[in-house]
Amino acid sequence: MEEFNRALQKRIREKQGEYDALMKNLSAGTLPAEVVTDIGARMQTIKAEIAQLQETTPPTDFTVDQIKAWLEVLKASADEKAVHLLIERIEVTQNDTKTDFNIQSTLKSVLGDTGCGDRT
Repeated sequence: MEEFNRALQKRIREKQGEYDALMKNLSAGTLPAEVVTDIGARMQTIKAEIAQLQETTPPTDFTVDQIKAWLEVLKASADEKAVHLLIERIEVTQNDTKTDFNIQSTLKSVLGDTGCGDRT
């Protein structure tokens, strides 16, 4: 739960920083109307994303359906940083016939060692 809250607060701070930077751009001087419109639209999107993040709660029942629903919420507003929050480490091993990828997820801290059903 602590990891979830830390990651969530970090994303909110990042979004707020993006919003603040756009606000500085607006207050820095005169901009063409179309740029002001674009910045205003982006700021509204960021405010909606922050509101969504503030309302996000971790699943309390770690069933397959709950984890899938939680991941769908992340997928709906996914960006590169959201994906990175889910990946702890990627190991790549190569031999003559194939390349293997082993991706370790941060979800293990949520799911524990037993995983969720037959998934770990």
